[in-house]
Amino acid sequence: MFVEAIASAALAWGAGEPAESVRPIAVSATPAAVPARQVFTWRWTDGSKATERTFRKSRYGSVDKIPKFQVKVYPAYPPWKAKLLFWVNGEWISRQTQRSDNKGRMEMNFDPRGPDGTWEDVTWIVRIRLKDISTTRTVVTQGVEEIRLKVRYTSR
Repeated sequence: MFVEAIASAALAWGAGEPAESVRPIAVSATPAAVPARQVFTWRWTDGSKATERTFRKSRYGSVDKIPKFQVKVYPAYPPWKAKLLFWVNGEWISRQTQRSDNKGRMEMNFDPRGPDGTWEDVTWIVRIRLKDISTTRTVVTQGVEEIRLKVRYTSR
């Protein structure tokens, strides 16, 4: 477009035929590659896709055996950040932040133990917000993706 404007201006000023250096060049008919849209997938490490889970101490025994929550972003670049927000007393409180690794993966764990180290009876409403942390966007995104979970722990 810029080259065409120069050529038009040269003709308008009576210079006749535009110089070789300002003549429009052929444009490729092949469109430029469009970056792939980032795709988010998630699951629990036990394979579940449930957004509401109950973890009983009688079944899992220890905190180490509780499934972790996994998020995968494809393509893996640009990197993404996941923030775990818990609904506490009428507001969202940030409890954990993760950054995707070079394969686009993040893994979050939930711990039902209270301050004294014992397994509590608690239900958490969790919001996981995913956000592009790159300074230049190379991938078409909606900016923020969100996953909502209800996780319940019982000491029985």
